[in-house]
Amino acid sequence: MWDAPIVEEIHQIRCQIAAECQHDINAIYAAALHIQQSCAQQLITQVVKREETTEKQSEKLSSKSSGKTKHKRKNRRGIRQKMLS
Repeated sequence: MWDAPIVEEIHQIRCQIAAECQHDINAIYAAALHIQQSCAQQLITQVVKREETTEKQSEKLSSKSSGKTKHKRKNRRGIRQKMLS
């Protein structure tokens, strides 16, 4: 699929872990939980805060025509597809 060295390294590590656990999904899951618990202090959780919309903002959003919004969405999709290819 990809020829990136980091992807190849991840695949090798995943195969090693699976082999250590005799390819048993329950054992792989238990090992992952053990590693996660041992590294709990190093994990960072990110809290995403949503901005509350005011009545004025809500009115602006509802007054926009749906045609323009669809056009903008199509443009964004086209840009993303160009960036990915």
